[in-house]
Amino acid sequence: MQVPGALRPGLRTRIVAYFSLATFIGVLILSVVTFAATRNYLVDKATTSARDQALANAQLVRTLVGSSRADAGEVVVDLRTQPGGYAVLHLGEEDLFYAQAPLRFTQSNLPTDFVSSAIAGRSGVQRVNFLGKPYEAVAIAVPAIDATYFEVFPISDVADTLGTIRSILVVAVLAITIVAGVLGFLLSGNVLYPLRRVTEAATTIAEGSLATRLEPEPDPELQQLVD
Repeated sequence: MQVPGALRPGLRTRIVAYFSLATFIGVLILSVVTFAATRNYLVDKATTSARDQALANAQLVRTLVGSSRADAGEVVVDLRTQPGGYAVLHLGEEDLFYAQAPLRFTQSNLPTDFVSSAIAGRSGVQRVNFLGKPYEAVAIAVPAIDATYFEVFPISDVADTLGTIRSILVVAVLAITIVAGVLGFLLSGNVLYPLRRVTEAATTIAEGSLATRLEPEPDPELQQLVD
């Protein structure tokens, strides 16, 4: 089915549309790749930092609780965690949990299977939500004192940073596409100018002015039209 000539967009409009679409697709792909790479880097960095911090505290717990098991609760309370982070200690022999004061975060805020797996001796890392915010939970088995250490780190900063980057990339994609459309419009005018001259000359000849000639063109390929 052919599109009526009155409804079919002009050549210049199509050039601008194709130019804008090609630019949009290219910039979009680049933005997605950039965002994915940045996200992986930030998440990996946060996870590595969380594991290192949790491991250091777990080693401290092993030393202090190993010296005085009765002071386990005090040891956990005095642990230094990241701002907004929480620590929980489980002693296997007593089957008791110790959490930092105030008791905003306890083992009940962690997934049950994650806690059970850690107590069984399998250390691990899991993403959890607490009070509507994302956290990275690290579980470390400490068999030397029959204990399991849990530490939870806020990663809302990473989420906020990724949100900002996402917004910037969306704005950048739209802005670059608009600029590409404007450039396409301007460049298409120069590209189509010789064709307009040919059209005007053909119209003049059709009206009976057989002496009409095209002016010489500096472009060798366009000069063939003149010849």
